[in-house]
Amino acid sequence: MTATTPEQSPHIKIWWEDLEIGQVRDLGSVSPTKEAIIAFASQFDPQPFHLSEEGGKASVFGALSASGWHT
Repeated sequence: MTATTPEQSPHIKIWWEDLEIGQVRDLGSVSPTKEAIIAFASQFDPQPFHLSEEGGKASVFGALSASGWHT
């Protein structure tokens, strides 16, 4: 049997105390659609700049913005 690192298997649990300062882990990327951004915000973070393009344009972001909880 060989040892498996978290990088080799996503099923290994990582505990807070296992992390080292400065450690970086690539978790992949996500490109949510406009519809997904609005659906998520409607349920979990209903702020105008997350709910519509018009609300986004009127904000400091200048466009529809995904919730930080979503990203």
